[in-house]
This record gives sequence, structure tokens and C-alpha cells, in this order.
Amino acid sequence: MAWSFQHVKQLGLILFCLSLFAGTAILLTLNPGGLFQWRELHREYYELMRKNQTLEQDNRLLYQEITRLRNDPKVIEHLAREELGLVREDELIIYFAPPEDHKEGNPKQ
Repeated sequence: MAWSFQHVKQLGLILFCLSLFAGTAILLTLNPGGLFQWRELHREYYELMRKNQTLEQDNRLLYQEITRLRNDPKVIEHLAREELGLVREDELIIYFAPPEDHKEGNPKQ
């Protein structure tokens, strides 16, 4: 079989493409900034996206709570009663003393 210029040219092109592909594959896998770094950055990107979605949801919930605190009188009253110990004018507060210990020899028995 005689090698024509066309066959040599095609063989040269095929060898060039294979060597280019092999070189690119080696650079991507062995280079510190190559495929492994890309995979790590890809994983980190999706982790940050997940955290971002969580923070956005938390922000929405906080915004709703702020809106209720500013506009809902029942929420404001509940917080004033629970956290500040406030009462209405017509309410009566009754404090109960803690029960005393009934030990032997205690004259109050």
C-alpha cells in the first residue's frame, strides 16, 4: 500500500488531535488549578447556594415577625405581659408565697 500525501496528512491530523486531547486531559487532572479544584469549587458553590437559601428563608421569617411586632396589638400586648410583667388597669395580681418546708421540729406544723 502506498502512502499518499492525503493519508499522511490525515494521519498527522489524527495524531495531533489525540496528543492535544491527551495533553489537555493531563493538564486538567494533574494541574493544581485543574479538574480537582473545579470540582471543589463546584461543591463549595452549591453549599453556599444552600446556605443562601436558608438565610433568605430566615430573613423572610424575621421580616414577618417585625411586621407583626409593629402592627399587631395582640402581639405587642403579649410581649409586654410576658417580658415586662405589665398588667391592665382592671387586673389584680396575686402573688403566692412558696410553700415552707415542713421539717420535723418545725413549730409551724
